[in-house]
Amino acid sequence: MQRVLWAVGGVLLAVSCARPATVVTLERDGRQRSVRSERGDGPGYRLEVALTPGGSAQDIEVTYACIDRLVQPYLLGSEGLRAERSEASGMAVFTVPECAGRTLVYNVSEPSGCELLEKRLGQIQAVVSNCQRQKSYQELSDTVATLSKLRTELTEDKEKAKAEADGRLKAMDEELALREKEKQEFISMATPAALAELKKTQALVATLSLARSEFSKKAKRTEDEYVRSLTDLGAQISEAQTARDALCRSQVEERDRLAAEKRECGGPGPRVLRLGALVTGEHRKTAWYRVDGLDVKSGTPLLTHQGDFPVLLKGDELYVQVVDRDPGRIPRPFGLQVTLTEAAEPNPAPLRPVYDAATKAFKCSPCPAPEPPATRLPYTDVILPADRELRGGNVPDVGITYPVDGDDGEKSEPVTVVRSVLPQVRSLYRFNLSAGMALSSLDEVKYSRKTLTADDPDTADVHEGAYQTVKTGNTFQIQPLVAFTVYWLPMDIQETFAWTDLLPSPTIGFGLLSPLDNLYLGFSHEFVRNLQLVWGLHLGKVTHLLDKDADALELRSADAPKTVQAFEAGLFGSIQFNFNFFARMFGK
Repeated sequence: MQRVLWAVGGVLLAVSCARPATVVTLERDGRQRSVRSERGDGPGYRLEVALTPGGSAQDIEVTYACIDRLVQPYLLGSEGLRAERSEASGMAVFTVPECAGRTLVYNVSEPSGCELLEKRLGQIQAVVSNCQRQKSYQELSDTVATLSKLRTELTEDKEKAKAEADGRLKAMDEELALREKEKQEFISMATPAALAELKKTQALVATLSLARSEFSKKAKRTEDEYVRSLTDLGAQISEAQTARDALCRSQVEERDRLAAEKRECGGPGPRVLRLGALVTGEHRKTAWYRVDGLDVKSGTPLLTHQGDFPVLLKGDELYVQVVDRDPGRIPRPFGLQVTLTEAAEPNPAPLRPVYDAATKAFKCSPCPAPEPPATRLPYTDVILPADRELRGGNVPDVGITYPVDGDDGEKSEPVTVVRSVLPQVRSLYRFNLSAGMALSSLDEVKYSRKTLTADDPDTADVHEGAYQTVKTGNTFQIQPLVAFTVYWLPMDIQETFAWTDLLPSPTIGFGLLSPLDNLYLGFSHEFVRNLQLVWGLHLGKVTHLLDKDADALELRSADAPKTVQAFEAGLFGSIQFNFNFFARMFGK
């Protein structure tokens, strides 16, 4: 039984000390899709690269180097080690062992370079052609062609009708101008015959003006009908085109992206897709941000947070990492501003949380996918150290800056492109004090004399009294206990409950009524925050008869039996409350 207990304790200790692996998932072109921590076979790093249809893990290569100082990603040469490669579920998986240094630099590349890119372009072109030969695609294409032909004919009719209307309106305008000229001549003659002709001309001008107005309105109505018909046809064509293009959109976008990459591809040598890096170490925490493009107006990078914010503990080193930076489009360096605000730490008494608040509060689902730009330069990571000491209760406010030129061409000034408030830094606790009631297996008894036969006072020379030694009390003890517990591992009181909390913590306690006479040695389990189950060995003083045989001979004496106290060992159990529980209970 003892061996089993030691084995269970060893397993719990090993599980509690195990560190999770960092998993980085990349798109086929080298862009970072996600980053996460995952408990598995042990600490280390895993790079997952999505494969295209028909692709193989042999088309990609990952080299790495473990550096004992903080460095930015760079192109590895002969110092680079090849990562172990495998393939699973459409992913090329590369495993890198745990790095004892400070930075893990890695390169993702295609050994065959542009040849593989050209091969992939041919494959996706064949996929696009097959997709466009589908019956549904052809039917929609025929619909688009028919509607487009009808729109062309209707446009020609519209232009022809407009030309005829414009010609007739021009003739009417010329006729009106001629009649206006005759009016002026008749007015200048000022003869009776001229005045009679003037009246006729005025009547004719009025008739022509009315006819022109009616014809202009009719021509406008006709043109509006053509416009409405063309608008309806345009909507039908657009709808048919959208339905047709949706059938092969993903394949066409992949083809266009590969075609752009092929135009930018250099030569037949290895093609580097990504220059990446990871900050290593248990107490070095990273907040991740991804470049999703450039702002059209200001030219500043658009950054979005990636993954979950790190759980920051007292004494941790904070880093901010920007991924998917294209040096050709974003040539200037990023900056980092960090502000630490003091705040009171929460105490999740009486219960520990059952979910991770940092993860739930800052996770985006689904996260927006960036548009893939055509690029020849490899995507590059940027590591920005905070260089600030994190203390328990601090709330880090991080802002990533990028220099932008002023409107008048003056020196560039850093502009904050993204700002985030990280979860509060958590303190770690190595011990606690608690109080409760202990139940012990040790006896709690007293000895006294009981009179069996009273002495006759009339017979002074003879003692007739008879007495019996009586033991009273309990076969157990209950007394208040103050205990001091030391955690094997520093305790994060805001962490969710895990099986590692079953690991017992060594505890020493003293009885409040008689501290020097009662010592408790054992272990505690804190299943619920501020509430502990303590068990172990009780070393306490127990009352005994000094001499049982002598006491038996003194049954004629009414004197109290002679006793002595001696230390004995027994088992105990106790329910304890941490002292901060009492402080919160009575402090309000």
